[in-house]
Amino acid sequence: SLTLTETTTVKARAFKSGMAGSAVASATYTKLVEVGSFSLLGAVYYGDGGDQYGAGVTIEDGKVFAVGRTSANGMDGLAVCYPASLTNGVAPLWGFNWPAAAGDDRFEAVCATANAMFVGGQGYSSTTETTGGGGKEAKGVAIRFPVNGSSAQTWLKQVAGHTYQGWEEVMGVALDNPVNPADLYTWGFAQSSYNSKNLILSKRSIALGLASWTVNDDGVSGLFAERYGRALCVMNGAVYGVADGVNGSINQTIIEKYNAATGARQWERHSTSPQSRAYYGV
Repeated sequence: SLTLTETTTVKARAFKSGMAGSAVASATYTKLVEVGSFSLLGAVYYGDGGDQYGAGVTIEDGKVFAVGRTSANGMDGLAVCYPASLTNGVAPLWGFNWPAAAGDDRFEAVCATANAMFVGGQGYSSTTETTGGGGKEAKGVAIRFPVNGSSAQTWLKQVAGHTYQGWEEVMGVALDNPVNPADLYTWGFAQSSYNSKNLILSKRSIALGLASWTVNDDGVSGLFAERYGRALCVMNGAVYGVADGVNGSINQTIIEKYNAATGARQWERHSTSPQSRAYYGV
């Protein structure tokens, strides 16, 4: 084995059968990155009486915003804010559960500006069941909150992806630009039939939450019946969404590119591996 210092010179000697002499060659290698010696600079823990799960995090205006879920009330969304320094044991600036009512509610993703926090997830008691048959199911939601710790939303929008109106969830949120944002993109999935789910992308204003458009990938051929959108990003006029799809008993990765202005899908790629795999971030 060879351990590299900052610069290590390696020499090799080659022999040819029947020759007494040899040729010497050397090469110099420079160590660029050392992996495995990370140091924990600080840790904080936000606890209550139930189980908690983290799902999304962002940094804005010197603050860390984190969201997830707690087992309180069956399942509540959880949001918490800390100073960006995150020194050991520092107290949160604020935190709250949402909606503090019985049902399967959760926060999955977050982005923020200096005066607003935008959360994606699913809501139960806060959403409307519009189908004629079947029982109540959780629906995808996009929510704007103030950044003062109040759990009273500025607006809440139900993100419907199909007329089927089954189980729906928002798994990713992103602003159109980090400097002067005007629009919020949400990414997730919606049930399109009893055992099928499609990827759902929506664009809406951050001021009032009004939707410009919502599109799904129901027309993509060769994809899997159950698809779950996980995360998205916005860059150079395009939205990139990553997901996983169920192919029999195996999960495959999916990535799709959309026009950020119109919502037109530009391309789709997916894996065909014999082993399960999934994208969770981009």
